[in-house]
Amino acid sequence: MILAKLAQMGVWGILFVHGSNAVFHFCTLEEYYVGGLFLPLGNAITDGSILYFAVMILLAICGNHIMVVECFSKDKFYQGSPPVTIIALVIALAVVVQLFTVGASISNIFKHKRQIRAMEEAEEEARPLEPPMDGEKLVTKTLVYQVLAYVLL
Repeated sequence: MILAKLAQMGVWGILFVHGSNAVFHFCTLEEYYVGGLFLPLGNAITDGSILYFAVMILLAICGNHIMVVECFSKDKFYQGSPPVTIIALVIALAVVVQLFTVGASISNIFKHKRQIRAMEEAEEEARPLEPPMDGEKLVTKTLVYQVLAYVLL
């Protein structure tokens, strides 16, 4: 919320803030069902912090007025189009990354549960000595309720 205010995101800052909350919520939901939080290189959680600090340093050096500088002038795309500012591009990029991260979390839940099911169906001697890490049992109906509850609230 501090970044949204300092970067002059205005009413569109709610997309940025809500998207950040969604990333946290769905990564936590993934951890719940998978049994651990395994972040790949280039994940939105830790690398989002790097982007956050980079923008804050930029604002400290250049001032927050830099975020409202026009990248593309008015009428660049179509007659009557508004000017596109740096912050508009930052918000668009952030929302796209946040959507992909949420989608990846949901996909990882189903992928993990398929792998666990395949291991359980494998022959006994093909199983590893230690049981695989697994979280709560996946009931698709419950997951759909959890996703809908988050979106509706």
